[in-house]
This record gives sequence, C-alpha cells and structure tokens, in this order.
Amino acid sequence: MDRKNVAAELVRIAKELAGYARMPVDPGVELRKDIIPVLKRELGLEGMAARMNPRFRRFLTYVESKEFGGVSDSNKFHYFAIYQTPDGSYVGGNVWGALGYPATYRAMEVGRGDSQSVESAVRSKIMRKLGKGYEEARFMA
Repeated sequence: MDRKNVAAELVRIAKELAGYARMPVDPGVELRKDIIPVLKRELGLEGMAARMNPRFRRFLTYVESKEFGGVSDSNKFHYFAIYQTPDGSYVGGNVWGALGYPATYRAMEVGRGDSQSVESAVRSKIMRKLGKGYEEARFMA
C-alpha cells in the first residue's frame, strides 16, 4: 500500500472512531442498581415496594473525547423516570452523574401530580438535554 492509500485509510479509520466516541451506551445493570435507589430516595419512594417499576424511563448519555476531535473529555448521563405512587398520583425525577468515574450521583424531582403534567415536565427536560448534544441510549436486558 502506498503512502496516499495509507493516509486515506487512516482518515477513514479516524472518522469511524470519532463516530464511536459519541455512541450512546447502555447504562448497564450495575449502574442501574446504583442510580435507581438514589432517585427513589430523592422522590420519597424509598420505603415503598422495592420492585416498583417506572411507568416511563429514559437514559441519555453525552460522550465526547478530545482525542477524537471533541472540545473536552466528558462522559455524562441523565436517567429520567416517572413512578406512580400508592395514592395514584405520579412523580417524575432525574438522576445524573459521570460515566466511568467514582460514583457521585445527584437527583432531583422534576414534577409531581397527574400523569400528563409530570410527563410533560420530564419530556421538556429531556428535550433540553437532547438540544445540548445528549443522545438517548437503549436499555439492554
């Protein structure tokens, strides 16, 4: 392979890797085991059924690397969920932190009330994050 072809191949590989540097990642079972209790505690759901499943959930990631043309090295996530409380009302919240670093998570309530108003508040916050470059990740099994 001559120099021109080698250079072209290196450019192709660099472009491919840059795409991988921004790929959404699944939170993984271990991270989910850590962040869900933090969110439930913040929402006041800690003492309720341990198996309480969210009615709605989204996981957003922001992964950027200077090595692949990014402005900074940044690996962040936001997990959004809406739960139905025993009294029939809904509560939505969000927990966030850094991926690949020691576990330091923060959480906040996004909305409380009927399902439509809570979902609207959560979706509004999600749209703001998507506008900042976050990408939605799929949950694996």
